Amino acid sequence: MRKVIFDLNGTLVVGEYPSWKYVLEEELGLERLSERGFGLDDLREVARGRLTLKDLIAETFNVKDPEKTVENAVRIYISKVKLRPEAKRVLSILNEKYPLILCSDTTGVAREVIRKFNLSTYFRFIFLSCEV
Repeated sequence: MRKVIFDLNGTLVVGEYPSWKYVLEEELGLERLSERGFGLDDLREVARGRLTLKDLIAETFNVKDPEKTVENAVRIYISKVKLRPEAKRVLSILNEKYPLILCSDTTGVAREVIRKFNLSTYFRFIFLSCEV
């Protein structure tokens, strides 16, 4: 074996990501300006980097500070995700013998999940679909 490749969601981290609609409307109590926004097509545009989450929030909701709103929404969004038990121990052991690679087919919140659990210290390369 020359390298070990991990997927992020479902392999290293588990949990259910809440819907953006739930986070923004229920958790943060934001009032919609428009019925448009946060459909699957909009989220695909965010994942592809053609639209920012900040711009989508600003277009859809009545917010004074879209940047702060994004920070709060992402914090709530990733709070439901947990690191698998023993994940860091296994990564440490494997990292002593093999270069580790992390891949994820995901939206931009994957980078925040990686930060939350300090996973970048274990991986030589990190490939996220939202950044490729």
